[in-house]
Amino acid sequence: MSLTDDQFYGYRNRVDSLLRAARGNAYQDAFWQLMVCAYGADFVRTKPAGNIGDRKNDGYLKSDKRLFAVYAPITLADTATAEKLASDFQGGFAYWGPELVENWTFVHNGVESGLPPSATKRLMAIQQDSGVVTSEWGHADLLNLVERCTPDALQRWLGPIVDRRSMLALSLEDVRPLLDHLVESPDVVDPSLFVDLRAPAVQKAEINGLNRDTQHFLQLGRLRTATVDSYIRRWVAPGVADRIAEALAARYRDLRVRGHSPNAVFAEMLRDLEGTSTQTMSAALAVLSYFFDTCDIFERDSIATTH
Repeated sequence: MSLTDDQFYGYRNRVDSLLRAARGNAYQDAFWQLMVCAYGADFVRTKPAGNIGDRKNDGYLKSDKRLFAVYAPITLADTATAEKLASDFQGGFAYWGPELVENWTFVHNGVESGLPPSATKRLMAIQQDSGVVTSEWGHADLLNLVERCTPDALQRWLGPIVDRRSMLALSLEDVRPLLDHLVESPDVVDPSLFVDLRAPAVQKAEINGLNRDTQHFLQLGRLRTATVDSYIRRWVAPGVADRIAEALAARYRDLRVRGHSPNAVFAEMLRDLEGTSTQTMSAALAVLSYFFDTCDIFERDSIATTH
């Protein structure tokens, strides 16, 4: 059974969030879960054994004779990454041998870019010297695996996601707790910094270089922005919506200054707002989409830098 558009984009977003947040063993666990979803019994996990560990085997794809090494540090530094890559290959190939290893893949947590130059050069040299076909998988490569997964496998792993049905079921009462929380938040700033709630630029998504995933979520959220607007008009005191808007705009500016791409900013801001249930996630998406369209979250007039 193939994924619907809502399932595809929803689970890609969930996997994206999981991988961005994880480091070390948590990242390796997420990689294992994703590979099991994508490849089923063709993928083999290796359980570490005492002081010998996993013999540099962070996963094995039987059909490809592909050995994986997973590396997810806080910073993907040039020299350290190259040394880790070389050590993992040497240890893994020495133990598992050419009969089992025809392909070797270095999986890393680089989100905005690939491997640094020394590691790339080392990877190429390993292939030339050993005859093993080497490759690297970064964030985008792992996200592409979602398309191979079944809806059942993804739901068992990650639970339900926001879709058209959950958005259309959203009511005023579902939106109320999140907006009340935002009104009371200490991050809501001084009224002198209020923004102008102007109509959005028609091509705002394109101006900001938002990708298909993010634009899909905006369209889903807009199914219930009228509900958010109705609650604000009926229940939120004059000027308070401006304060919420400025708090969100300040969060946007902070993330951009820290180097996040517009798509990563949207995902990060959605994570800031959403809870753990489908209902609270739907409310978060409706609220963020509403303020995307009505305030200075993201750029209005110039092309934003994207990664």
